Amino acid sequence: MSNIDELRKAVRDYIQLKSPGLYDALDYICKQYLGESLLTLLFSNPSRVLHALIQHYGNDDTAYFIMEYLLVRPILLKLNRLDLELKLLETLSRGSIGDEEFKNILRELGVKDI
Repeated sequence: MSNIDELRKAVRDYIQLKSPGLYDALDYICKQYLGESLLTLLFSNPSRVLHALIQHYGNDDTAYFIMEYLLVRPILLKLNRLDLELKLLETLSRGSIGDEEFKNILRELGVKDI
Protein backbone atom coordinates (compact mmCIF):
# COMPACT_ATOMS: atom_id res chain seq x y z
CA MET A 1 0.00 0.00 0.00
CA SER A 2 1.13 3.50 -0.82
CA ASN A 3 -0.40 6.82 -0.11
CA ILE A 4 -0.54 9.79 -2.40
CA ASP A 5 2.27 11.64 -0.61
CA GLU A 6 4.66 8.72 -1.13
CA LEU A 7 3.85 8.69 -4.84
CA ARG A 8 4.31 12.45 -5.13
CA LYS A 9 7.73 12.14 -3.52
CA ALA A 10 8.61 9.23 -5.82
CA VAL A 11 7.74 11.30 -8.91
CA ARG A 12 9.64 14.37 -7.73
CA ASP A 13 12.71 12.35 -6.74
CA TYR A 14 12.68 10.38 -10.01
CA ILE A 15 12.53 13.50 -12.18
CA GLN A 16 15.28 15.17 -10.17
CA LEU A 17 17.45 12.07 -10.50
CA LYS A 18 16.90 11.61 -14.25
CA SER A 19 16.92 15.25 -15.30
CA PRO A 20 18.02 17.76 -12.64
CA GLY A 21 16.12 21.02 -12.91
CA LEU A 22 13.31 19.65 -15.06
CA TYR A 23 10.93 19.15 -12.13
CA ASP A 24 10.90 22.91 -11.46
CA ALA A 25 10.27 23.61 -15.15
CA LEU A 26 7.36 21.15 -15.31
CA ASP A 27 5.89 22.54 -12.11
CA TYR A 28 6.15 26.05 -13.54
CA ILE A 29 4.38 24.96 -16.75
CA CYS A 30 1.47 23.55 -14.74
CA LYS A 31 1.22 26.66 -12.59
CA GLN A 32 1.42 28.92 -15.65
CA TYR A 33 -1.20 27.10 -17.72
CA LEU A 34 -3.43 25.64 -15.01
CA GLY A 35 -2.77 27.54 -11.79
CA GLU A 36 -1.87 24.45 -9.76
CA SER A 37 1.26 22.48 -9.02
CA LEU A 38 2.40 19.54 -11.11
CA LEU A 39 2.03 17.00 -8.33
CA THR A 40 -1.44 18.20 -7.33
CA LEU A 41 -2.69 17.99 -10.91
CA LEU A 42 -0.96 14.70 -11.66
CA PHE A 43 -3.15 12.93 -9.13
CA SER A 44 -6.34 14.98 -9.52
CA ASN A 45 -6.52 15.78 -13.26
CA PRO A 46 -3.60 14.09 -15.03
CA SER A 47 -5.06 14.66 -18.50
CA ARG A 48 -4.82 18.40 -17.84
CA VAL A 49 -1.09 17.98 -17.19
CA LEU A 50 -0.79 16.21 -20.54
CA HIS A 51 -2.74 18.97 -22.26
CA ALA A 52 -0.58 21.69 -20.66
CA LEU A 53 2.56 19.87 -21.83
CA ILE A 54 1.19 19.64 -25.36
CA GLN A 55 0.37 23.35 -25.31
CA HIS A 56 3.75 24.31 -23.93
CA TYR A 57 5.93 22.12 -26.13
CA GLY A 58 3.69 22.26 -29.20
CA ASN A 59 4.42 18.60 -29.78
CA ASP A 60 2.41 15.54 -28.77
CA ASP A 61 5.46 13.27 -28.83
CA THR A 62 7.35 15.38 -26.30
CA ALA A 63 4.33 15.64 -24.01
CA TYR A 64 3.67 11.88 -24.12
CA PHE A 65 7.36 11.16 -23.54
CA ILE A 66 7.34 13.29 -20.38
CA MET A 67 4.09 11.72 -19.19
CA GLU A 68 5.30 8.18 -19.77
CA TYR A 69 8.93 8.29 -18.70
CA LEU A 70 8.94 10.99 -16.04
CA LEU A 71 5.46 11.09 -14.53
CA VAL A 72 3.70 7.73 -14.91
CA ARG A 73 6.75 5.45 -14.74
CA PRO A 74 7.90 6.45 -11.23
CA ILE A 75 4.37 5.91 -9.91
CA LEU A 76 4.28 2.41 -11.32
CA LEU A 77 7.84 1.64 -10.23
CA LYS A 78 6.85 2.58 -6.67
CA LEU A 79 3.79 0.31 -6.95
CA ASN A 80 5.81 -2.45 -8.65
CA ARG A 81 3.38 -2.50 -11.61
CA LEU A 82 5.33 -1.23 -14.61
CA ASP A 83 3.23 -3.58 -16.75
CA LEU A 84 0.38 -1.02 -16.55
CA GLU A 85 2.34 1.85 -18.10
CA LEU A 86 0.68 1.80 -21.53
CA LYS A 87 -2.77 1.27 -20.04
CA LEU A 88 -2.41 4.37 -17.87
CA LEU A 89 -1.16 6.43 -20.82
CA GLU A 90 -4.11 5.30 -22.92
CA THR A 91 -6.52 6.40 -20.20
CA LEU A 92 -4.96 9.86 -20.08
CA SER A 93 -5.44 10.32 -23.80
CA ARG A 94 -9.21 10.21 -23.17
CA GLY A 95 -9.30 13.51 -21.29
CA SER A 96 -11.35 13.96 -18.15
CA ILE A 97 -13.04 10.57 -18.60
CA GLY A 98 -9.59 9.00 -18.44
CA ASP A 99 -8.77 10.91 -15.26
CA GLU A 100 -11.32 8.90 -13.31
CA GLU A 101 -10.14 5.64 -14.81
CA PHE A 102 -6.52 6.60 -13.96
CA LYS A 103 -7.52 7.22 -10.33
CA ASN A 104 -9.55 4.00 -10.20
CA ILE A 105 -6.57 1.97 -11.40
CA LEU A 106 -4.40 3.53 -8.69
CA ARG A 107 -7.07 2.81 -6.08
CA GLU A 108 -7.20 -0.82 -7.24
CA LEU A 109 -3.43 -0.95 -6.73
CA GLY A 110 -3.94 0.08 -3.11
CA VAL A 111 -3.19 3.80 -3.30
CA LYS A 112 -4.86 5.61 -0.43
CA ASP A 113 -6.21 9.15 -0.47
CA ILE A 114 -6.69 9.46 -4.20
